[in-house]
Amino acid sequence: MKSTKLAAGLSGVLAAGMVAAGLLVGAGTGAAAQQVDVDKTLDFSCPFPLLGMQTLKTRIQATFTLPAAPGDPVKTSNFKTTATVPATSTVGLREVAAATLEGTADAAVNVATGGANLNIRLPGLAVAKTTIPESGPFAMAVTGSVPEFAPEPGPVSVTMKGYTAFVSPKKADGSYTGIGDIVSPCTLVPGQNPELLSFVAGGGGSTTVTTSPPPNGVKYGYAIKGKSNLKNLTGDVPIFGTIDAELVLATKQFTAALALNPTTANLTIMGFLPVVSKVEFENVGQTSGNIDATGVLRSASKVTIKLPQVSLFGFPISQSADCKTVAPSDIALQSAADFDVIAGGRLTGTYAIAALKGCGGFNDYISGFVAADGNKLDLTLTAK
Repeated sequence: MKSTKLAAGLSGVLAAGMVAAGLLVGAGTGAAAQQVDVDKTLDFSCPFPLLGMQTLKTRIQATFTLPAAPGDPVKTSNFKTTATVPATSTVGLREVAAATLEGTADAAVNVATGGANLNIRLPGLAVAKTTIPESGPFAMAVTGSVPEFAPEPGPVSVTMKGYTAFVSPKKADGSYTGIGDIVSPCTLVPGQNPELLSFVAGGGGSTTVTTSPPPNGVKYGYAIKGKSNLKNLTGDVPIFGTIDAELVLATKQFTAALALNPTTANLTIMGFLPVVSKVEFENVGQTSGNIDATGVLRSASKVTIKLPQVSLFGFPISQSADCKTVAPSDIALQSAADFDVIAGGRLTGTYAIAALKGCGGFNDYISGFVAADGNKLDLTLTAK
């Protein structure tokens, strides 16, 4: 039940984002058509049984075309709101045999115009039917109609308020689970700027628009799981770790702190000689990258690779903390289009491993098999 309420709260976050976006698009008049992009991430606090208050993050994006003349409608395009149900909630939902989630949401925003504050409620937004995976986080979305809004002349501000979500977890056959329908009210986490758009509406048809500036960066954290296939050796090197990134929304550039865990690789040389090697990774500087217009994420990292212990046929042939590459590897990774920065996704790439040093009497032998171009990486990032 606690996990279902978490999903319900998330649905409300999405709904609230859509409501605010819709009101923004109707919030001004202008002498010439003007497009305004809004990109805002806000945290919401939702009460859940046993878990207590949980914080949910959502990103609201939309392009608004303002009226070209007084009385013209405002149009919304490129609207997108995404959020993620965490993996712990997925486990709880699966425990009650829930296979899908769907429902509705009511949301509220405040419009300050003409010296008055208008609290506007939008009921009946649709929470899309969403398949619940066997494990891990999953994303949900909300759609619905949003009314136009004509402001009074003067300063206008649109801010987020709160929402209530009504979600039905259902089994694979479409029947209800034992917990029935869920109602979850959520509020903004204090200390945030909830303003999504502010502008001055002119009485003569001119409108000055000022969008709320984004923060220096939005922070995202992911768990890393994957593998690396070395060109000259048979077998995979298991890869685990974390990466904490800060994305500047205006430029789509990011920097990140990469932390790869020590691992053990069970490999073979020439297809039959068994080699077991401990592997460690040492970062050289921060990871950096960008997300392009098609949503493709590209990252660049520099990592020195260490082999503190290498065994052949179960016998150590190198046991030195100084056994490492003479130069760091440049690791370039890339996603498919429309990478989901909230949920995570798959990254792949190739990289070179430099020659080794400090590996004892078998240094050149070990280096001869390890050092190579064209090594492959296949990683999956999952939101923490």
